[in-house]
Amino acid sequence: ACLVGSEMCIRDSMMSTHYLEEADLLCDRVAILREGQILACDTPARLKQIYAPERILEIRATGYRREAGRRAKERCGLAQLLEHFEDVTTGQVRLRPKWPDGVIDPDGLCRELAASGVAITAAERVAPTLDDVYFQLAREQIA
Repeated sequence: ACLVGSEMCIRDSMMSTHYLEEADLLCDRVAILREGQILACDTPARLKQIYAPERILEIRATGYRREAGRRAKERCGLAQLLEHFEDVTTGQVRLRPKWPDGVIDPDGLCRELAASGVAITAAERVAPTLDDVYFQLAREQIA
């Protein structure tokens, strides 16, 4: 099976998905496209090994609002703050911060979020996903 952009082949048939998590579970090979150009093509495991080899800091929180994230991103000097809302009504979210030049300050970020009323429930290093691969490839293409 393979993912080409949003096209997934399963046993020589096609289906469409925008969920890289689904592609990771169902595909033997994945091709990641951006603006019609193939950025990478390999097995999900190999793509993660090549483009996102290190475990990634993930912060779980409740009471999160996008304004708090924007403020924390600016004050903590983040290059990026990826947000994945699990429940928008309670502000339950998974955050994946990216600092420039490898400078990492998770404690400072957690303090900044807490000062905005965000309750941090966990902060841990997690295995990368195909979403992380996609964002890395997109950053490389822009640079």
